[in-house]
Amino acid sequence: MNLFETIAEPKGLNRSLQFNLTPKYIAHSAKSQGFSLENAIVELIDNSIDAKASKVYVSLSRQSNGLYKWKIEDDGVGMSNAKLTKCITQIGYDGTYSADSISAYGTGMKFGLFSICDEGDVIITTVNNRIKSTAHFSTRLKDAGSVKLDNGIQTVAKNGTTITVTNVEYSEKNLESFIKNLSVIYWHKHSKDKNFKLFVPNPLDINSHVEIKFQDPFYRDKDDNDNTYFKRVHEVVKIDGHDVHVYG
Repeated sequence: MNLFETIAEPKGLNRSLQFNLTPKYIAHSAKSQGFSLENAIVELIDNSIDAKASKVYVSLSRQSNGLYKWKIEDDGVGMSNAKLTKCITQIGYDGTYSADSISAYGTGMKFGLFSICDEGDVIITTVNNRIKSTAHFSTRLKDAGSVKLDNGIQTVAKNGTTITVTNVEYSEKNLESFIKNLSVIYWHKHSKDKNFKLFVPNPLDINSHVEIKFQDPFYRDKDDNDNTYFKRVHEVVKIDGHDVHVYG
């Protein structure tokens, strides 16, 4: 039984078209996705992991206008010029990702970057097989849809990608809690790949880095002698004459 009513297609429809989304609409849509700055940084780190990076550096610096510049650098495989072009200009991905890929829809990076700054610039530099490619776009609505890319130049630099975002509002007092969240988010990645390292701004001096110490969210790596975390508790209680072991 068909629960939905259908009507016959009118005759004479001999053209098939697709919806076209304007750049301004895309920018407005991206900015209203609800991405926080932390969400956006996590998206970029996820992309680095998908690119097989073993080291990811997250940097933060103050600008003269009181805003901040964020930079994410990795030693992954990088992108070819063609892949960078597609990554920047295409919203969404209809193909199939590999089984170990973190990505799902192909929108996280772009939507995240538009969400975290209204009047910023994004520069992506990537090296793949001795070809360095660079892309630049603005998150300003008046510039929406405009992307500038080069054709790639030869280099002796190692593979990897660097993404720089300017004019981001941020409060440094949130940095310590952000680092703690990252230590839990990427614990599973580190548990499978001990070579994976994540470096973040030092809360005491943002111009330097500290290496994240990944933390099992269930504290399974701690023992009862480590009183900086919750201790395991084992108690035996009687219920209807039976010993019941309670662990917590």
